[in-house]
Amino acid sequence: SGTNDENSFQLIIRKNAANITSKKLVFCAHMDTAYNTPGALDNASGLAVLLQIMEKLSDLESSYNFEFLPFNGEDYCELSGQMAYLDKYPIKPDECRLVINTDDAGHVDSLNAISTHNIDAECELAIEKTLSAFERTARGPVWYESDHTMYAQQGVQCIVFAASNLLETTIKLTHTPEDTVDKVDFTLLEEISDFTVCLLKELNLVR
Repeated sequence: SGTNDENSFQLIIRKNAANITSKKLVFCAHMDTAYNTPGALDNASGLAVLLQIMEKLSDLESSYNFEFLPFNGEDYCELSGQMAYLDKYPIKPDECRLVINTDDAGHVDSLNAISTHNIDAECELAIEKTLSAFERTARGPVWYESDHTMYAQQGVQCIVFAASNLLETTIKLTHTPEDTVDKVDFTLLEEISDFTVCLLKELNLVR
């Protein structure tokens, strides 16, 4: 067997602040899935959340630029889309206020689990306050196997949404033919996007 060189591309959607700034909020979810699987939970559900966040932020203003990243290649060892992105736009922690990533979320028998990396006291307090308003979202374990990791390793504040039963149930479905749309609770996905907007308002990052 041999190897083939391939070109990779990464889609980037931006909404810039009214005033010129280099500061940004990053919202991401990978758009690819493994071969021989429908990929409903991994990661069509995350992509659906990303699209909902885009819609809900479309009429809101911010002093930060918005960057929406449907990453290409997360389920493959080359991480082709991420590498193409980093090659042109290296991570600058002082310019990135917050990263919000969704991966393997919305399983029908789960809640939304939120895990965090490098979160400061202000954001921690805002998360706690926002959690009190959402019955189906709770704290979850820290995990690294997704697109937020390259930001977390640079010290950027990251919030990750996944299914609360990720390690017990959801992960056994991913990358298999059983990862089908009937396993997805769409109301959980809607709650993630609503939670995101409420959190950003609590942090005074959007208005």
